[in-house]
Amino acid sequence: MSYFIFSLIVSINIFLLNSNSYSYNINDITIYTEEDIPYVTVNEAKLIEGGLATEKVFKLLEKLHLPKDKIEIVPWARAYSEAINKENILVFPIVKTEERLKKLNFIIRLVDSYTYLYKLKARKNITIKKMNEAKKHSICVVRDDFRHEYLKKEGFNNLEVSSDSLRNVKKFMEERCDLIISSEIGIKNKLKSLKYNFELLEEIFQLKNLDSSLYLAINKSTNHKIIDRIKNAAKQIK
Repeated sequence: MSYFIFSLIVSINIFLLNSNSYSYNINDITIYTEEDIPYVTVNEAKLIEGGLATEKVFKLLEKLHLPKDKIEIVPWARAYSEAINKENILVFPIVKTEERLKKLNFIIRLVDSYTYLYKLKARKNITIKKMNEAKKHSICVVRDDFRHEYLKKEGFNNLEVSSDSLRNVKKFMEERCDLIISSEIGIKNKLKSLKYNFELLEEIFQLKNLDSSLYLAINKSTNHKIIDRIKNAAKQIK
């Protein structure tokens, strides 16, 4: 009987050891992003070509000995939903907010960024001196983007919501909304892609209370050993 109990204990320990090894496997991670010029650029084959936010992510994958195909390109709303609801999911580029800190662990800053409110110069009827005055105008936003979250939190209800950032800018240029919030480099590159001139826009003011730097983040429920390994690799990246 004692031999049976001993064998049973050994078998259970081996099972637990194998289970834990699997749970901590760095290969279990998936990284979600969206096509977001100039931060993430994608070719016709739907593969990442580059972008301002990808350089450090590629270096991180190299240090973790993981292939670039760990990165999947999906609509932003899906990328964000997966990241906040499922373990082993990373997402980029993403802005750090108080609400997101509850569910995500922010690994590394990818890009410094500043956010501005814009209108079309031709829209002479739009005059805004402070942010609260923008509530009477429609604003183009991307679903579940940090600017979408910020505006809802501040009581803005007249929002024209798009599924991706390029479509969002296109709507703005077609005057399907009055205003748009963006970084200068972000909207310049999207306008170039859509064959529009940045000179058609007028900067109203900078949103100084809105930190829009971009990060790579991971779901907080991910095993701490995986998070620690990723963070340690990220510390080696300049």
